[in-house]
Amino acid sequence: AYESFKQSLNFFESIGQPNEIYSIKYTATINNNMATLLKDQGRLKESIQIYKSILQLYEQNSVRHEVANCYNSLGQCYRDQQYFEIAKDYFYKSFKLRKEYNEPMELSETLLNLCILEERTGALTPDSLCFIEFPKDSESSVVKFNKLMIDGLLDYSQKKFSLALEKFNEAFGIQGIELSYKLLILDYQANIFLEKDFKRFGDHLKLWKALTKENNLIPSLFKAYLIDFRFNLLFLEFDQAKSSLKEAFEIAENYSKGAVRLVEENQELLGKRMSLIDKAQTNDLKIRDQPEKNQEILEIK
Repeated sequence: AYESFKQSLNFFESIGQPNEIYSIKYTATINNNMATLLKDQGRLKESIQIYKSILQLYEQNSVRHEVANCYNSLGQCYRDQQYFEIAKDYFYKSFKLRKEYNEPMELSETLLNLCILEERTGALTPDSLCFIEFPKDSESSVVKFNKLMIDGLLDYSQKKFSLALEKFNEAFGIQGIELSYKLLILDYQANIFLEKDFKRFGDHLKLWKALTKENNLIPSLFKAYLIDFRFNLLFLEFDQAKSSLKEAFEIAENYSKGAVRLVEENQELLGKRMSLIDKAQTNDLKIRDQPEKNQEILEIK
């Protein structure tokens, strides 16, 4: 698909540009499609480079609506690279522009992305911007989805997992939502099941992996392998845990430095936990097949 977009752009440029406005729109649309595809594949550096070139094009021609879209997409890329301050800056820029032209659907999308960032950095509170500025009285299914996710993320951050799961489940059932956001729900659901419902976790993870592999969505697949690692670690299945980390590392090498660091941290965690298990077995402490007890002993968070 990426090569097809590239060929389309090259063909358009080769036949000339009969209309400047049409040319800008066409070129930017193809580039945006390429950047989005690369982002979904985890090729974030390439995606950022293209988004920035589109941004420059729109800024030069004062297309403020599309400038806001680029800011939002760049924020997502930097957030996934764990450059949280840069991501936050882009989300705020997107928020300010989208608030100006008062489009509830797009404004709520930026606020959801900011909410995800704050949840990941431990900064999400009921007084966060995503709650104060969220658009009201909109009938859009996208706005409804984004509101459910924001409310669910606050519950999740406060460890109100049953409430969070209710909202995530309702959001998952809304039609017409991008697959990347559906996979985001699977991510949070998996973490909840890992905390509260081991029996549902296995089937859930299979669905998650199948969807990500089918659609070649690398960032989501990376997260799935890391959560699979945690699951195997709880049951002391060290060989399977190592296998999951290996799969995650192969993805991370072509994904981002932040992802590589995350795998390395988990490799250190695995070594420490194996050492604790050796000590426990030496003291005749029987903990295998008792994941709740394993979690307590291994201090997995």
